[in-house]
Amino acid sequence: AVGEIYKYATLCRELGEDHEKTKEALNTSVRAIEAILLLMHVCKRGNGFVARSYMLKGEPLPDDGIFFVIHGDKAVCAETTESISRGCNGIEIDASCPIPERLRHLFTDEGGDEEGLIYKADTSSDEITGHVITLVIAHRFLAKADPELDELIVFSLDRLVRFIIDGGLQLIDYSGESTTWAKWNEEYFNTPFGYVDACLNSAQMLMYLKAAMYVTGEEGIFKETYDTLINEKGYADLTVKHFDRMYQSSLVDGIDYFEDIMYGDHMLAVEAFWGLCMLEKDPVLLQKYRTGFKSWKSSIKREYNPGYYFPFLISCPDETIDMERMREWFSRFNVSRLASGVSLIGRHDVPVRTLRKGYKQTSYLLPNDEQFISKYDRDPFEYKNVDSGGTECVESCYVYTFAYWIGRYYGFLGSEED
Repeated sequence: AVGEIYKYATLCRELGEDHEKTKEALNTSVRAIEAILLLMHVCKRGNGFVARSYMLKGEPLPDDGIFFVIHGDKAVCAETTESISRGCNGIEIDASCPIPERLRHLFTDEGGDEEGLIYKADTSSDEITGHVITLVIAHRFLAKADPELDELIVFSLDRLVRFIIDGGLQLIDYSGESTTWAKWNEEYFNTPFGYVDACLNSAQMLMYLKAAMYVTGEEGIFKETYDTLINEKGYADLTVKHFDRMYQSSLVDGIDYFEDIMYGDHMLAVEAFWGLCMLEKDPVLLQKYRTGFKSWKSSIKREYNPGYYFPFLISCPDETIDMERMREWFSRFNVSRLASGVSLIGRHDVPVRTLRKGYKQTSYLLPNDEQFISKYDRDPFEYKNVDSGGTECVESCYVYTFAYWIGRYYGFLGSEED
């Protein structure tokens, strides 16, 4: 969605609003935002909870999560291994809040209906952070072209952030308790997992509050909470401690620092700190957020991904990056995205090391078209042929389009003619 919005913004500037390519980019951007908004309404709980994903009636139900099936004004927890183990199989919860008419075509066009819709619960901070920064960018670039959509963006983001505040800085699920990973409160920060997560999660929560103020144009509870977290809870100071806490954690676990990297957190850090540096006007806080972003540089630079580096440069203009490596990333991107396209294991020209955790890595980062195909959140150094869905899986190209159109809009990349 972010990539498509920046494509639209770039073409508006280069070709004009009325050009056919610009209009096509607008339509694609709008549909992407509608899809995100549907995830914020499809559960029909009416309280701000966001679904991880949804399916139409009759589609195969995965066995790796908590799913609810909508029947009228109720949603029933479907039987999966996880729902049985958690003791929630068959429970009923409210589903009486209507889905906005603007969004219904996304499933009715596919032959679906509200009756029998299935959505996945136990949503994590990954989805919430991605949605929030995307809605900020959508509000910035699409409001003029589609005021009705923007009204829905304002309403949805306002409700979501209020829901998190009312839940004690947690995303409260069907059980009345927080989901597994959507926690941004001090109680979580004082747990073994939360000690390291606190640095990123504090930045996420502060970004949500700044985003809500920017998009809704209101302060109230958002500013009150923001000021409390900064002045009384030290959240802004936590954002700069990522590297220190990661290093301490690796020492405790008896492993090297880079073995403890969760690569999916790179995108989360980019989203959170990019949003903060984009929206914060106070020079003291802005400097802290820039310092916090820089605390991720040693980890992010392992991937040489322009999708991470371009927002980093936008946020920290005093920094520099290796643009030749960025150009190589684009030129050697594996455009097929078919997971069977790479055979890494068995190559004799690639130095391999075995880590303390037991799995193998290449000793240096291979070019894109020599790496195994995967989602963006996998270790690109890992020594294997396939990942995720196996050799018949085709992964998305959004990792490329996200980076490319941000690069085009901000001038890191030239035009197509260049």
